[in-house]
Amino acid sequence: MAATTKPYTQQAGGQTIYTFDFPYLKTEDVKVSLNGANTTEYTFPTATSIQLNSAPDPGVDILIYRKTDIDAAKAVFSPGSAFRATDLNNNTDQSLYFAQEVADVSNPLISNSSSSSSFTLDQSAKTDGSVIYYSSSA
Repeated sequence: MAATTKPYTQQAGGQTIYTFDFPYLKTEDVKVSLNGANTTEYTFPTATSIQLNSAPDPGVDILIYRKTDIDAAKAVFSPGSAFRATDLNNNTDQSLYFAQEVADVSNPLISNSSSSSSFTLDQSAKTDGSVIYYSSSA
């Protein structure tokens, strides 16, 4: 299973730069939480690192995770238009990344660590370890 998270625990010394190794489509898909609370107080010094604006206190749990935007397809095709490999690959990656996020129980997308609600996956909804159906009303 592909990891969609990178956890850290802040040590003494004031570290502010943390690396991660999961792919993403856009920087807005990469999120950071401190002790389960999301923050936007960070930048990207490189494509695979996050720099927090200030160092958390020692012992703070830091989680870098991916939450792929699935509200719209990365590319929409029109009748008669040419298909570009990049667009097809991006649409496929968007679906793949979301499926990986759903399968990664460390990802707050599933564990929902920042709220009091919980998410329970009905084990009968799995085939070969993959989710094949989810209903929020079930």
